[in-house]
Amino acid sequence: MPLRSTETSFRTLDGLQLVGTYTAPNEPARHSVVMVHGGGVTREEGGFFTRLAIGLDEAGVAAL
Repeated sequence: MPLRSTETSFRTLDGLQLVGTYTAPNEPARHSVVMVHGGGVTREEGGFFTRLAIGLDEAGVAAL
């Protein structure tokens, strides 16, 4: 089953614009995580975060 995801963004109180992708399993999530990449890399990081989100989704975990 393809990963269901939603792009989201918000501005922090100090004016920083944050952008992310929210994924959630079809069933109610048992847990959730927030993944943050380090400086000097992109949020794609060679597909690492996408693969991780797919694995978390399969385990019933929502991810941002």
